[in-house]
Amino acid sequence: MTCKVYGDPQVTTFDGLTEKSAGFRESQLDIYKSGDYWLVHSDNIKIQARLSYAGSPPLSKSSVSELLISGPALGTRTIDFTLESGRESMSIGMYKYNGRSTRGDTTDSFVQVKAVAHRTGTVYSVKFPQDSSVELMIEPKKFSNVPQGMIDVTISMNQRGGVNGFCGNMNNNRNDDKVYLASRMSTVGQESSFPTPLGPQPKPSTKECSAQEKAKGTTFCQKFIRDTRSDGFKTCQFDYCNGGEEVAKGDMEFLKDSQQFEKTIKSRFSRFRRR
Repeated sequence: MTCKVYGDPQVTTFDGLTEKSAGFRESQLDIYKSGDYWLVHSDNIKIQARLSYAGSPPLSKSSVSELLISGPALGTRTIDFTLESGRESMSIGMYKYNGRSTRGDTTDSFVQVKAVAHRTGTVYSVKFPQDSSVELMIEPKKFSNVPQGMIDVTISMNQRGGVNGFCGNMNNNRNDDKVYLASRMSTVGQESSFPTPLGPQPKPSTKECSAQEKAKGTTFCQKFIRDTRSDGFKTCQFDYCNGGEEVAKGDMEFLKDSQQFEKTIKSRFSRFRRR
């Protein structure tokens, strides 16, 4: 099962719920706010996301600025993916593993991180030998109007009980994932593992999307998605209104990468089952 969290920001839970279909007003959705939240809270793997307001000027919704992975599958270790503001290169992502900063590969008995050159700079594949059913694709990126950058992530896990967070509970019922997207249900609180507290946040934009911008967004998004009633099309329009064409295009490209990531995992799993 896979979960996607990307852009400014959008989520598709393991069970297939999107924030657009959750039935909440935008002001009720925690995923549009700043703070530290659980993407996945499970017995073996714990993934926290720090959401911040980025952009110049700030966008109206938050995005993932830091991603921290911990849990028994890593022993006492943590992996902390961050962004580096102000770097001219597109390769703005880096991570700390067990306190050591790097942008390259890491391999030991707990973690396998592979850094792959990509059009956005570097994409990280993360695997866990102690739980081989879990794999992440982490894609840091930045835009001319979001120089601070943002982090997109696809999380693949086999189904298990006791899971919660923005990615839902993995019980094949998308409707009950709604509770994790609002009402502060996924807030990390005192369990935050980030090394520093979230700093002061800029005031997000309150600018409404004009009819002209909506029309431009509709024309742009029809190049990628034919079904104008789909959640994907609504997401593309939202991205265009909130971040402009550059952000919307970046999210559409991420979704293509994420789909390829899912196909690769399914193919690998199918070969394993045939043996």
